[in-house]
Amino acid sequence: MKKMKPISILFLSLITLFASCSKSYDHLKEGIYADIETSKGNMIVKLEYQKVPNTVANFITLTEGKNPFVSDEFKNKPFYDGLKFHRVIADFMIQGGDPNGDGSGNAGPGTNGSQFFITHKETPWLDNLHSVFGEVIEGLEIINAIESDDVIEKITIVRIGSDAKKFDAVKIFKSYYS
Repeated sequence: MKKMKPISILFLSLITLFASCSKSYDHLKEGIYADIETSKGNMIVKLEYQKVPNTVANFITLTEGKNPFVSDEFKNKPFYDGLKFHRVIADFMIQGGDPNGDGSGNAGPGTNGSQFFITHKETPWLDNLHSVFGEVIEGLEIINAIESDDVIEKITIVRIGSDAKKFDAVKIFKSYYS
């Protein structure tokens, strides 16, 4: 019996360690979120899946490696993980999502490409030119800290609530093209 106690304590310590390492999203309201882990810290983005479902579906399917329209080299892989913020303009925006790392890949009007940018402030001159599909609700200071070539380490999609869990990004994105 005495030999079991140290093992039990170690086992309990490991459970406590793993539990403390897992991220909690309990404070978030119902919705779909992107937790963008960068080399400078994390940003939580609330995705507007009800307002712009096709754009959000594109982003989610790329993030989760389920986009049916990517080339074979990107199939079944989390697309954004490891990509750089290739364009940074102080007090305006940070741009990432280009597999080439320089802004030349998979971009442009009507392409449903992979690139996205996060603005530092409202940009009304871009209205009706780009789809606004989310809002940074946590980690605003990270936007200011990002520099060119900083890395998107990982993006995790978080679904909270029954409507968010029913949002089938693959189905929505496929039906957009059918």
